[in-house]
Amino acid sequence: MVAAIITILSRFIFLDARCSMLDTRYWMLDAGFWSLDARCWFLVSGCLILDTGCWISPSMKRKTWKNNHVSRITHHA
Repeated sequence: MVAAIITILSRFIFLDARCSMLDTRYWMLDAGFWSLDARCWFLVSGCLILDTGCWISPSMKRKTWKNNHVSRITHHA
């Protein structure tokens, strides 16, 4: 009788261990999704940086073009 109770309890403990293993797997998967999410955020921020880079560079080109144009006019004068 005692042996039967011990085997039943050990089976429940084994099942509990399996459930906790599955739980950690789900947590690992969740962490994997979080890392993918972080990569997506990083890509989005990279695109935003590139986008702001594109916004910065034409204005810089305009400034340098204006400066060159003004310097050419003053040189000719």
